[in-house]
Amino acid sequence: MKQSEQVPKQLQPSYDEITAITDAFCHEHLNAEYARLSRQLAAALSRKRPSPLLGGKVTTWACGIVYALGSVNFLSDRSSEPFMRMEDLCALMSVSKSTGANKAAEIRKLFGMYQFDPNWTLPNDICARSLDGIRKRFDFVSTDGQIVGDAKYYTLVGGERLPPAKFAIIAEHVWLLEKTNAPAQFLVFGNDREVPLRWLVRYGALAGSVQFFFVSDEGHLEVLQ
Repeated sequence: MKQSEQVPKQLQPSYDEITAITDAFCHEHLNAEYARLSRQLAAALSRKRPSPLLGGKVTTWACGIVYALGSVNFLSDRSSEPFMRMEDLCALMSVSKSTGANKAAEIRKLFGMYQFDPNWTLPNDICARSLDGIRKRFDFVSTDGQIVGDAKYYTLVGGERLPPAKFAIIAEHVWLLEKTNAPAQFLVFGNDREVPLRWLVRYGALAGSVQFFFVSDEGHLEVLQ
């Protein structure tokens, strides 16, 4: 989804200071798409009422913006291009790791940002769509249909008990993914790592060719199966 770079007049000076930092950083260490998304996220922050940009240091906001986008786009995963560790990102922007992480978490919460968030992901050839013969809209489908996947964000009931209804949904999605006959099929989980792990312990034999992944809040991608 295309994001606006429109900024309220009274927030223009703050926006200009922040984006001067993010533009320079992204063009030197990341790429032009990160710079573009950073400007759009800074603009979105400026349009909040009241805007959080009215308080805090511009360097902290700049770091938090790039950090938040990096966590959505798996910047700290070595298989990503570009790749950068979050502690290095903060160090290069002269912000402590804890401060950068806290500001990024604040920004993600404000906009409900998550991994693979279509509003804040870098351009790629994978999108959400349906496939012929299957009444299901998958979260990730490559242009040629060779890669198909779904994202699930589950937690244990009360932090302890197994969620039987959610386990049934996972099994259903495994079955639907296998019906696609795509060479690469996957489920990626967020929130609570224990949910997919416990499903695999109980029903791992049903997973077949479907790969299971877990993504942390910071964007680290872990292969579970």
